[in-house]
Amino acid sequence: MKFIIRLLLAVALLGAVQSSYVGVATAASTSAEKQFVSLINKERTKRGLAPLTVNRELANVARRWTDTMVSNSQGCPSGLAHNRGYAKQVPGGWSRIGENVGCGSSVTSVHRALMRSKSHRANILGDFNQVGIGVSVDRRGSVWITQNFGNYPRR
Repeated sequence: MKFIIRLLLAVALLGAVQSSYVGVATAASTSAEKQFVSLINKERTKRGLAPLTVNRELANVARRWTDTMVSNSQGCPSGLAHNRGYAKQVPGGWSRIGENVGCGSSVTSVHRALMRSKSHRANILGDFNQVGIGVSVDRRGSVWITQNFGNYPRR
């Protein structure tokens, strides 16, 4: 009986930790970020545009904002909002920046929704050379995304 009670307490504690977890990029979110970069670059290259390179600093800003949206929401799409301060948070030296945010049931569904939106598609296909992606999955399984785009001088 004591074993069962300990097991139930351990499961309850694990569930509480998992349901409140937000913040650190997990292997699953890192994989989803790479998937978004791949989908973006496929859209760009099939239209004759140069692929974007990943900028880690843009990605860190995107990750923090995605986690903020998830923390402040009651589920997708409540809490979905643009980061009003991102222009000050991304690395300096840019000539142009853009941001997409979204949430949905999967990486593919969110990407499709962004491509159907004129303003989001304009960022994906815009005059940018770098991107940072932040992905979080909430406790309901919804995929949340921030895409930060930047046009930086080539080095």
